[in-house]
Amino acid sequence: MDWFTHNFIADMYGPQFLVFYGIVIIVTLAACWWATRNYDPTSSLPPPQIPAEPDPYEMACLRGGENEVARLVIFSLIQRGYLQIGAQHVRDETRGGQAGKLVQPIERAQNHPDPRHLSPIERMVFDWLATPRAAGEIFQSELPSRIKVHCASLEQRLITQKLLMPPEWKQTAQLIVIAGALVIIGLGGYKLFIALGKGRHNVGFLIIMGLIASFILFKTCRPSHLSRRGQLYLERLQQAFEKLKSQVAKAADPTADPMLLMLVSLFGVSVLAGTAYSSYQQTFQRATAASGAWGSGSSCGSGCGSSSSCGSSCGSCGGGGCGGGCGGCGGA
Repeated sequence: MDWFTHNFIADMYGPQFLVFYGIVIIVTLAACWWATRNYDPTSSLPPPQIPAEPDPYEMACLRGGENEVARLVIFSLIQRGYLQIGAQHVRDETRGGQAGKLVQPIERAQNHPDPRHLSPIERMVFDWLATPRAAGEIFQSELPSRIKVHCASLEQRLITQKLLMPPEWKQTAQLIVIAGALVIIGLGGYKLFIALGKGRHNVGFLIIMGLIASFILFKTCRPSHLSRRGQLYLERLQQAFEKLKSQVAKAADPTADPMLLMLVSLFGVSVLAGTAYSSYQQTFQRATAASGAWGSGSSCGSGCGSSSSCGSSCGSCGGGGCGGGCGGCGGA
């Protein structure tokens, strides 16, 4: 076992190892990022032609999965008079010493049309909203998983067109990320074990470098919802309908505009700001600000088309809070 505690890496002095470890981290992150971006076989495929009448539910599923479909179904039911945004009131949440919370529920409209005319997914959402619900409750409930079942045919159609990442591609990306994590965590963990075995405890930089590198790896290299072809297709769709956003906002009666549903499916509820449905947009905006549990900030509130990178969030981690400990990461 002498080779395990005395070798090129184990006998490397702390500052030298940190430089070596940093180079290994950079190379590993770059290799994993390149591999997860280039294993996608749709990279060389052109995006499909934009249809004359895209399916709004299919576009919402493409952009953000079942959560975006849920927002779109609810909006469609509001636009057609089945649902409404209720009056703002304070919900009693005095248990545990918490004060009441201001909510504006989504509820069934009075004198709504006959629900027998609804599609299966719309009828399911309409029945689920027999009890008024706050926007924040929707994505903390079982509704998205129930909508996902109804979206299975949409997802399969998108996968057939190579617009979504199929399961086998996601598994390949996950294996790449796992391999990268084993390199980063394995090398750092080994040096940490050697350092502690030699009685050296100034390993702050070593631990921080490993944690930050792992965070960056999982954030930037995790499998994407969309294939490269799907990303290009979504971008072209949004460019094609971009001009309609300003037209809807200026329309005298946007409630009658059938294109409004398509715009919500492509851009999210943010396009409703300044229209007759701005209360719907504000309801979800307040829910996002109140709780990050069901969304991911602006990307899921309005876009969901791309994942955020973590580079900027990690940039401030290297300076403070590290103590003086980099010198003795296990060197002899």
